[in-house]
Amino acid sequence: MATEFDELNVLEKNVDAFVENVESIANEPNRAMMRDEIEDDLEDLLIMAYAMGNDYAKRVLGIEDEQADISKMRDIIDEPIDGKTWKDRIREHVDDGDFGLIKTVIQSETDRVYNEAVQQTAEDSGIPNIYKTWVTMHDDRVRDTHDYIEGVSVPLNSRFYTLGGDSALRPMGFSDARNNCGCRCKIRITRK
Repeated sequence: MATEFDELNVLEKNVDAFVENVESIANEPNRAMMRDEIEDDLEDLLIMAYAMGNDYAKRVLGIEDEQADISKMRDIIDEPIDGKTWKDRIREHVDDGDFGLIKTVIQSETDRVYNEAVQQTAEDSGIPNIYKTWVTMHDDRVRDTHDYIEGVSVPLNSRFYTLGGDSALRPMGFSDARNNCGCRCKIRITRK
């Protein structure tokens, strides 16, 4: 049986492979074709991230396998942040030739969609006494505000609070963009 970490490793390998592909097409003279290819591939990756988050939550909560709600998946994937969707950001960065920011969008959006799928699936389950725990990557790139909440467990609909007072229901959900950009944290859920 696959564990959450096995699935996350698969997801991270897919993200890494996608980032390598983006780097390999960086010199593509036709920016529109390159942008379309990146958008198509990233959408597939975001669908995979949603499915993995949804499957993880259902497995932990003991929910029988049922079809994911496609409209909720679309809402999560296409959610605008600061008025821009992931597609808007990809188009902007491809047009500017900023492949570093394209990689950031790929990694950030994949993690955001995974975490939102976990949160949404748990909320929709109606199961009482679900808790979530903030999990960082445990490396030297973890920012202080996230290291502060590493391992903190709260009820499902409660917020995590940083040392600076910013709060979020899940990783990538803070009001201060500095706490969201490049975040690689995940939430783990449990029943108490």
